[in-house]
Amino acid sequence: MSTGQATRASAPPRLLKGVPASYTLGAMRNKLRGSIWLTCIMSSDGTTRDVQLVSGLEEQMEAKVVAALTQSTFEPGQHEGKPVAVRVTVQMTYTVR
Repeated sequence: MSTGQATRASAPPRLLKGVPASYTLGAMRNKLRGSIWLTCIMSSDGTTRDVQLVSGLEEQMEAKVVAALTQSTFEPGQHEGKPVAVRVTVQMTYTVR
């Protein structure tokens, strides 16, 4: 089991326990809506690391999304029946009503 370099997976990581990002006061006040795109490595131990923002909405909200993603746990991606680290792109969409 390696948690090093990201590799290709024959089966992608699967969310086990998602932690929702809390909305910032500014996001609620401005009825923020849209998507935040991130890339990260989902390690072979089910944790998330090396999170990088691709595009965002509001700096404080982006920080909350990164924190939520790193606190979430995943079933690792699999390659040839073994857990592997996989680089993925994640889209988090928000709508405040």
